Amino acid sequence: MYKWYRNSEECYVYLADVKPLLVHRRVEYEGDLILNPRIREKFLASLWFRRGWTLQELLAPRTITFYDADWRELGDKHQLYGLIMEATGIHHTYLVAEPYRCHLPYGQGGPSAAQKMSWVAKRETSRSEDMAYCLLGLFGINIPLLYGEGGRKAFIRLQTEIINKQEDESILAWEQPYSTSVPYGILAPHPRYFKYCGDIIPVFNRSEPRYWITNRGLALRVPASVFSYLGDGVDNTVWIPLHCKEEFPQGLEKVFRIRIMLVENICYRVKKWRRRLQDPHEIEHQEDNETKTIYFPLDSVFVGNSELFSDENEEDLRYFKLMLSHNSTTAALENMSLVR
Repeated sequence: MYKWYRNSEECYVYLADVKPLLVHRRVEYEGDLILNPRIREKFLASLWFRRGWTLQELLAPRTITFYDADWRELGDKHQLYGLIMEATGIHHTYLVAEPYRCHLPYGQGGPSAAQKMSWVAKRETSRSEDMAYCLLGLFGINIPLLYGEGGRKAFIRLQTEIINKQEDESILAWEQPYSTSVPYGILAPHPRYFKYCGDIIPVFNRSEPRYWITNRGLALRVPASVFSYLGDGVDNTVWIPLHCKEEFPQGLEKVFRIRIMLVENICYRVKKWRRRLQDPHEIEHQEDNETKTIYFPLDSVFVGNSELFSDENEEDLRYFKLMLSHNSTTAALENMSLVR
């Protein structure tokens, strides 16, 4: 479908919810329609910018013309790119300057994985699986469409295929939604976890892969020196630097990190990533030649469709950590009825 839109000569977008008001039996605007503040407000609030499948309809075509509910022309994508940027958070480079790059990997001149995910983070689809499937063309990959598997599983499959086909560590730079220590897998459960990742790009500073998919989950090669600061008991956590940076940094460059809980060489993500000013300690870790390979489960620790731990119930979390610190991971999960 993405290729079909990309090969089109011209596309038309009918915004059924952008309706002009009648003032004394006359349409309230004339001339340059989009300059009217009421129409601008309706344009920005249109549901067309909140639907998952319309993302590829916006990015793939070379020319798009927008019309309101009365089929009055509002302008094309080039004329309205400022408003479209405001409505979608997509940089003008990928909207109008070089839209043909949108489906390319970052290493070939396209946007990063985190940036693409952020574009769909605020969108919705009727079927939960389509939150993953509507991104296939944008990433230039294919996976089977398995309706009924659930949105989370579909999104995990999508990320797994992206990791298999593209080198882009920004896919690991998603943000957990709350400042809590709930254990997560290494991959995001939903695109909304990339909501604030629109400025993150990867840094390629190694000749060999740093992470890959295995039958044990995702293997990640990290600096061995970070484990010299590993805590004891229930505080068995460390910070792992990511090879990512801001595309347009404000002031000093920052370091992206994730906090993990290590249990018998299997890791769980327990803190959201942070941005922090660089210091010699961080840089030393990133340049460490001695490495250690650790493994993460791909999916989050969930029971059904709800998270295991609520933000308020830290007692369950402390019990979970205590179990993992004294038992094998499998035994701990079985005792807590987490193994499906």
